[in-house]
Amino acid sequence: VAALEAEVSERLEGFNAMKDGRLNVIGNAPQPALRLIARFLHRFPDIEVSFSLYDWSTATQMIRNRLADIALITDAPESDLWERIPIESVEYVLYCPLGHPLSGKSSVSLRDLEVETVIIPEKGSLTRRVLENACRTHRIALQRIVTMTTFPLMYEAVLQGVGVAVFLRDSSLIKNAAAEIPIQELD
Repeated sequence: VAALEAEVSERLEGFNAMKDGRLNVIGNAPQPALRLIARFLHRFPDIEVSFSLYDWSTATQMIRNRLADIALITDAPESDLWERIPIESVEYVLYCPLGHPLSGKSSVSLRDLEVETVIIPEKGSLTRRVLENACRTHRIALQRIVTMTTFPLMYEAVLQGVGVAVFLRDSSLIKNAAAEIPIQELD
């Protein structure tokens, strides 16, 4: 018993010191995940962190199956299997090029997007589900849709003039070529 107690005490001390080890982190959006990982690594520089992005459904399933130590998931579901800690609240916005007719507006309605080409994330994405639910609720039909697999690709497509896209605010730190406009129905 004394040896076991000493071993447990030693392991807990090592854990508290965070001197070494590995942490497998998954997320469904790069922001705020990357900011949090950066803060963690400044505090615990010797911990090896592995970070991967997945769509919301996959990330939720992975944490449910214990395939990651930490999941930074937008609107994570409640569960007895994990502790859910809200980190921040962020609204959805429209990203469009600075020269776009909508770029000067203080806010837009989903109705404004009925005539636009709207870039949306792949199936399984929370952003896509939220957008589709809001369109159904407000009886709005987006006519021209382009689906893309990642948010960086969506952002690049906005900059290249493919269309406008729905993101969480501050999804990209590069803002010199695109405007972020709040969407009235997606607070």
